[in-house]
Amino acid sequence: MGNTNGKKTLEKREEELVKVELLMLKGTQNNSVIAKKIGCSANTAGEYVKAVQARWRSLKSDDFGKMRAELIEKSRKVEGALWETFKDADNSNAKVGALNAIIEVQKFQAWLAGITKIMNQQ
Repeated sequence: MGNTNGKKTLEKREEELVKVELLMLKGTQNNSVIAKKIGCSANTAGEYVKAVQARWRSLKSDDFGKMRAELIEKSRKVEGALWETFKDADNSNAKVGALNAIIEVQKFQAWLAGITKIMNQQ
């Protein structure tokens, strides 16, 4: 089951950390949402978020900046493809779906740029 005397194996913990990191890269920051998506407690999710943030801080700033730039570039390509999907959509449901996806990508871009954090402090 991945547990030894109630403790997670290193492999299981690493799998969950990777899932948390992916969620964070997609813009999910709420511990309760993360907990629900990976099937753990909110406290455990909070510990995982801190662990991922520590990993990110430990990266050389150049590597981190490079990774951020790559993510921004990829998100711009995704946004462009979604606008094309919106333009080519033949019904309003498809257009609404494309617009919702565009909004999510833009939220991710704002998070990457640090705008979300600034807005939440006000």
